[in-house]
Amino acid sequence: MVTVFTPVYNREKEIVKLYESLCRQTVKDFEWIVVDDGSKDNVWNELQKFQAETQDFPIRIYQQNNAGKHTAINTGVKYASGEYFVIVDSDDFMVDNAIETIISEFRNLPSNYAGIGLQRIAPDGNVIGSTFQGEYVDATTCDRPKYQIEGDKAEVFYTAVIKKYPFPVFEGEKFLSEACVWYKMSHDGLLIRWINKPAVVCEYLEGGLTDNSEKLALNNFKGSTYKAKVMLQCNLPKSTRMKTIGNYVYLGRIKNISFTELANNIDVPLYKAFLCFALCVLKKKIK
Repeated sequence: MVTVFTPVYNREKEIVKLYESLCRQTVKDFEWIVVDDGSKDNVWNELQKFQAETQDFPIRIYQQNNAGKHTAINTGVKYASGEYFVIVDSDDFMVDNAIETIISEFRNLPSNYAGIGLQRIAPDGNVIGSTFQGEYVDATTCDRPKYQIEGDKAEVFYTAVIKKYPFPVFEGEKFLSEACVWYKMSHDGLLIRWINKPAVVCEYLEGGLTDNSEKLALNNFKGSTYKAKVMLQCNLPKSTRMKTIGNYVYLGRIKNISFTELANNIDVPLYKAFLCFALCVLKKKIK
């Protein structure tokens, strides 16, 4: 069974499209867990209505005080009953055969892998980001650049694996990139089978997490520091490492944090922090 997990915050209207896509699934061997992260609209009533009207698949809903998507994921993982766990945001929806594809692909997957990575596509059918030629590639998250696997993908994990990697929580912060946990899995050598099949349709809405990425990184700087440290512990390509350092120091300088403190935060030499920052600024000016 698959656990489809959705964190929701004030998406009363948008979540209807996701629910309808779940009702259209060609295989109904899944549960839908939704964690309401302190919404102020009527999404809770909408979820209760879904729960009452469908018998095709179980819907379990939980509420928590607003603490951020990463804490909602921790809650969802805690209550998950499925063997496989996929996160689908409330403003996205699944292609009609997504569950069927997930179950089929896991049948051939070694149990020592973290999971699979399927495609996210735009409403017009175009793949989000870029990908490789062929059916699939086995690689860690750190190895994605090597295979031109760029952009958001729909990772599906063995639930037993993701339960071992809870998101850390930083006091006073409500955002932490999901990549932090994916890179920790990669650091531990866990492979993902990246597959050229679509699973999730994405509509990046104004005001969403993707739209506010830089603002979120600045306002949740402890989490930004943690993400940079985790990424730099992995065997990333030189260009990716320099970009990671440059972006982090760029954000830190906006907050008026010294180069020395920023370099110490992520355990890199001061000269490297300054150099990567300079290259980052130059690139942004060129753009």
